Amino acid sequence: FKNQVTPSILAAVWRASCPPICFFNQDLAILQAQKLGGKMPPRQPPGWTALRCSIMKKVLFYSPLSYTPHWEIELNLMEKYLREGWRVVLLKCDAQLPACLANPYHTFTKCFECKTRKKAGIEWIGKDRITVKSLYKITAENQSEIDKLKTLQIDSIEQLKQIKIDNSDVGMAAVSSTFTSLRESEIDVKKHEKLLRNYLMTAAIAHFSAINHLDEEKPDELVAFNGRIASVRPVLREAWKRGITTFLHESGKVSNRFFMVKNNFIHSLKGSQQMVESAFENSDLPLDEMKRLAAEWFEERRDKDSKNQIVFIGQQEKKLLPENFSTENTNIVIFNSSEDEFVGFDEYKNLHYPNQNEGIRRMLADFKDEPNLRFYVRIHPNLKNLQNSQVKFLANLASDFPNLTIIEPDSPIDSYHLLEMCDIPIAFVSTIGIETVYAGKTPVLMGRAVYENLGGIIKPKNHEELVGMIKEYLKTKNLPAVGGAEQAWVKFGYFMKRGGYPLEFAEKDSWWNAKMKRDGRETYIKPSLTSILLNKITKYAAKLTGKK
Repeated sequence: FKNQVTPSILAAVWRASCPPICFFNQDLAILQAQKLGGKMPPRQPPGWTALRCSIMKKVLFYSPLSYTPHWEIELNLMEKYLREGWRVVLLKCDAQLPACLANPYHTFTKCFECKTRKKAGIEWIGKDRITVKSLYKITAENQSEIDKLKTLQIDSIEQLKQIKIDNSDVGMAAVSSTFTSLRESEIDVKKHEKLLRNYLMTAAIAHFSAINHLDEEKPDELVAFNGRIASVRPVLREAWKRGITTFLHESGKVSNRFFMVKNNFIHSLKGSQQMVESAFENSDLPLDEMKRLAAEWFEERRDKDSKNQIVFIGQQEKKLLPENFSTENTNIVIFNSSEDEFVGFDEYKNLHYPNQNEGIRRMLADFKDEPNLRFYVRIHPNLKNLQNSQVKFLANLASDFPNLTIIEPDSPIDSYHLLEMCDIPIAFVSTIGIETVYAGKTPVLMGRAVYENLGGIIKPKNHEELVGMIKEYLKTKNLPAVGGAEQAWVKFGYFMKRGGYPLEFAEKDSWWNAKMKRDGRETYIKPSLTSILLNKITKYAAKLTGKK
């Protein structure tokens, strides 16, 4: 090197020799060059590369899954971390987990397809830019503990929920994943013992692997998907125990945005409520603009052809009501939600009933003999094509209660017109509650929901208070007055529309497909053609033989 160089040359040299996290980005390099009068700093001593690495912050991506768009979200985050000068370590699955959400029965073809898709993503990010390791890191001692689970007698779901390893709730993680995989909230333990056990072993592997990896890597931050599932939840528990900052990501409710929470579960009720309030309080937009964006989100929910968010009304016919609907009756519509989605979090435990089905049954039983009162139960479209215990229970209710009409998940009945025409809309968890507020009506909430404290809704203290309120309405046609309706839907709608973060290096072109974007080029992260063909052949063979 020459002793005298121009500041721009010096900046380029410094950028090449030291990443931004060492506080030498281009602007700082030029400033430093100017301070030195354009002189080159002394040649760095041996070991400078190791010193740079020790100064750089490290982020650990714990990535057991690779389905879209979550893998693309992780790649988007990796690119951001790399451009900010972080060292990125990726822990990926190499088919060692007994069960996972993408492949609960651990079939070879699904594992193979997942691995090749993960490989394609690594090639996009640049395998020379990151460190890639297997997430499976188990010692002989760890294996001995995991093997004990193979013979553990599982008698009930409640027993399984209580199982912990080093105070990590591996049992709850296994239960949550099993309920999601089966889309069932009342599981026959004996029938599904193998799946429950495999998820429990997956959680145990995640727990011990987390201990060993965190001991070795000592990351400053950890990034993972979702957080409640068996392959991830124990990793979070261990990271939190060590005081490591964690970020969990989930696909956003509108296109090209994603949610990310710090040091909490992405589905935490309290955490979600705080995010709604924070988005509103910290917005720089005028209230009228926030109101416009919120209204836009609610209107998109009613558009069955919406490309901006997931909607469940694609098969519904506008303004269509049940054939037996009459405004001469007092009409109550009950909107349920799928029970299996919230099993992993005690925050969502219903304060009034053991479950939604029992709540609906009690409401119907208390008004069975009211001749001019009709109930409509709209089964959530997310339960379409399922014949689980929740759906079967509701299907059998109509024969016991003559004033009940069951509206199936795939029914063309217009949910939004129904709530507008009914006297009393009742919700448990679903966003239909806050959508009712936006529609100018007052809903009754008999469960836990993110919007429960925003205003505009009636929250009975118990079932008896609900019954009393309905009886009073039959006499007076009046519901209890509540305030804050407009602020409630504006806060919630604005958060759903603008909450979270924009995708910078990825773009969703549908809800279940995404592509990467960088330097003017677009790339789809695809599994290998061989893996796709093998998977299709296996599915076809399974269909012919009737096997899973």
